[in-house]
Amino acid sequence: MNEFDRLHADFSWKIHDYAKVTDELWLSNAPDSVRVSYPEDGHQHLQSLEAGSFWFEHRNNVIHAQLQSFLGRDDCLWEVGAGNGFVAQYLQKNLCQVVAVEPGRVGAQNCLQYGIPQVVCGLFEDLRLPEASLQAIGCFDVLEHLQNPEDLVQEFARTLRPGGILAVTVPAMPWLWSDSDKKAGHFRRFTRRSCRELITGFHFEVIQVRYFMAVFVPGVFLGRTLPTWLGRSLSEERLGKQLNPPSESFGKKLAQTLLNVEMGVQGIVPLPFGTSVIGVFRKLA
Repeated sequence: MNEFDRLHADFSWKIHDYAKVTDELWLSNAPDSVRVSYPEDGHQHLQSLEAGSFWFEHRNNVIHAQLQSFLGRDDCLWEVGAGNGFVAQYLQKNLCQVVAVEPGRVGAQNCLQYGIPQVVCGLFEDLRLPEASLQAIGCFDVLEHLQNPEDLVQEFARTLRPGGILAVTVPAMPWLWSDSDKKAGHFRRFTRRSCRELITGFHFEVIQVRYFMAVFVPGVFLGRTLPTWLGRSLSEERLGKQLNPPSESFGKKLAQTLLNVEMGVQGIVPLPFGTSVIGVFRKLA
């Protein structure tokens, strides 16, 4: 039974009441009343970087490592702000079923191309999902794009059942703020504490909140933050090369090696800093 059928059987919720299907893509019936702070060409730009990028591959590995103790093949995670589906397809292949919810039409269509069978183009809030109906929600590098992320977290708390899992990733270290954040449509960067406080303010308990990608802190500071302080702006081409250098380059091989070492260390000792934060939370009864 797919997730939409389960919600209909258990809660009498019907996807047809909130979206219409066009070429296998569910399009929300709600007007686009809330604009997400994201570049118009962001999905196309990221799609050219994601495949083969050590950054995106490592984030998938970290997310999987944090969730594998809580989810299995018969479980379902709703990924909110799924982008092009790069995380969703990885989790669906290696962990659990996934429903992708993405407000951008291009991104939602790309999710379908990745083979995600249930994709909704629209805002999570507009689906009016039943209270306490979902098992797990993932929100990966989304909350920083929202001026008021509390509104979305509150909806997560309403729709997750007691004991349900919420996993989030966000960019870390406010002092690393740069022109790249502005171009990406970010409102903020987080610390472990600010991420924890945002989520636990809505009836969640912490399972794990930790930094990752610590090996990139010096590079991000020197390559992005410092130029911003000096009044310089990086081109999209240069930003792309930072995320996805040539496959045989020394820089890419070094980054992959360092990230593998970091994964091993992270399993033993929490990292004191990083360019990203991952948090896993449990909905309280």
